[in-house]
Amino acid sequence: MQDFEAFLKDLKEMVIVKKDPDLGQPYDLAIVPSIGKLKTEIQNQHLEQQKITIKRQQAVADGLPQELIENLDEFSGDCVDNQILLEQQMAVIAEMRLVYLYKSFEIELKKLLKSAYNAPARSLSSADDQIAFLKTKGINARRIAGFAEINELRTIVNNIKHGTELNSKAKRIPEFANSVQVIFDQGTTFYKRVAPMVNKHIEVLSEQVFKTLYPGS
Repeated sequence: MQDFEAFLKDLKEMVIVKKDPDLGQPYDLAIVPSIGKLKTEIQNQHLEQQKITIKRQQAVADGLPQELIENLDEFSGDCVDNQILLEQQMAVIAEMRLVYLYKSFEIELKKLLKSAYNAPARSLSSADDQIAFLKTKGINARRIAGFAEINELRTIVNNIKHGTELNSKAKRIPEFANSVQVIFDQGTTFYKRVAPMVNKHIEVLSEQVFKTLYPGS
């Protein structure tokens, strides 16, 4: 009987405890090729614009027709427009990377509470509800490493859902303090800072949940 109970405990631990989670990895792996292609295309457009600028300078120096110079200006403008469009696509990738990380966290948390406690749906509907539910089990989620980073991530993701311009709350986050909207570089820097802590939070939380089921483990 003791062997059977130990076996069940081991099975429960496998289901509950998340060792070295990497919630953002699937999306990361999917977007790496696209990021590389977009960066290359942005660089190509920049180089093409530089070539056009040199050609324009030569055309002016050689006294070539104004129509030709205007055509060069139009092509240069096209390159700028293309760069802006490509950079906007990069920004969307950064935004969706953050959304994916947060949604993955939400899914993992709800799965954890459901597996451990068969928590009713109403206890999982919001972050405050989840925190309150965990408190009934003797777990203070606010004190677990990564809680602050998850709040920051939630702030940015909520902002992304409701518009492109960052609100005052989002701008309190260091990476976005001087930004009007999420762009690729700041979004990536923010992601690299918070992602490890989001995963750490789930790992530690899952361990604490397991201990509530098997005290002394």
